[in-house]
Amino acid sequence: MDNVAQWNLYYKARIEPFPDDQAPELKALVDQIEESCSTLEGVKRQIDDTVETVKARRDGLFNPSALSETRNSNRLG
Repeated sequence: MDNVAQWNLYYKARIEPFPDDQAPELKALVDQIEESCSTLEGVKRQIDDTVETVKARRDGLFNPSALSETRNSNRLG
């Protein structure tokens, strides 16, 4: 995910080197952002799983060789 990757790069470059004692409210914001990133990653996994399921069903329904085999078997009786 591009947004999560961008956050990780930003965090390493700008937030991680920042001393925690200088801005305690920053820690709460970082925790909130990391929780959101985790949620986004979970949603992406669910979407990817759904896409794979749909592709498998589509391939099962519209497999051209399966259609021709069915047509040939119907002709033969």
